[in-house]
Amino acid sequence: MRQLKAFIKKEWMEQFRTNKLLIIMIVSVMMGIMAPAVAKLTPVLFETMADTLAEQGIAGIEVGDVTALTSWQQFYKNISMLVIVFVIMYSGSYTTEYQRGTLINIVTKGMSRTKILVSKLLVQLVVWTMAYVVNFVTTYVYTEYYWDNSEVKNCIFAGVMVYIFGIWVIGLMTLASSIGDTNMSVLLITGGVVAVCYILSIVPDVAEYMPTKLLGAVELLNGAVDVETYAKATIVVVMTYLMTIIGSVLCFNKKRI
Repeated sequence: MRQLKAFIKKEWMEQFRTNKLLIIMIVSVMMGIMAPAVAKLTPVLFETMADTLAEQGIAGIEVGDVTALTSWQQFYKNISMLVIVFVIMYSGSYTTEYQRGTLINIVTKGMSRTKILVSKLLVQLVVWTMAYVVNFVTTYVYTEYYWDNSEVKNCIFAGVMVYIFGIWVIGLMTLASSIGDTNMSVLLITGGVVAVCYILSIVPDVAEYMPTKLLGAVELLNGAVDVETYAKATIVVVMTYLMTIIGSVLCFNKKRI
């Protein structure tokens, strides 16, 4: 247990030393502000450009009423970018240590590979939680300031769905890191699995089981679908996440570091 705590502390300090935590927090705040800002400024932008568009023969573009729902819809359009930024930043969490050979000394001193993996996983989950909460709360506060969040249905539940999707992606990235040796291989494996899920989602009968369905939780906000609609995808996410962690432990224990 002492070794585990020491390695978690080392991983946590690494977040500050490399400025990863600072960068992901800044991105989270910026994206949190961006959603209501875009919603608020879009009508103004179209009004400003009306004359220019009319001169070019483009007319009749109408922007509907901007509400809290508009802001949250923009939030869910942007959230995949936060996931991408996170994956890019943490894709080298293992591979950098492979290339430097820093894990060899740690293992030879008696620390198990499972503890190393668990330490890195826990730190990444904490960082993702912090980043997502900051992003969500920032959007919530600004949306409340300009409009009224009470008109949005299932706001918290929809947010939890996307948060769970992020945890699932971290599981994929951990498995990819236990298999691949470079940042690019980790990105390709993680991105490839997500891309396959998107492609399979084209089939209606399969879509409700795909983890990527959780990113469509925006449909909950206007009551277009029920909460139960995401039950099957959530179960698949939980099951496949556990499988990726088990697979990560098995692969990492056999990996040449």
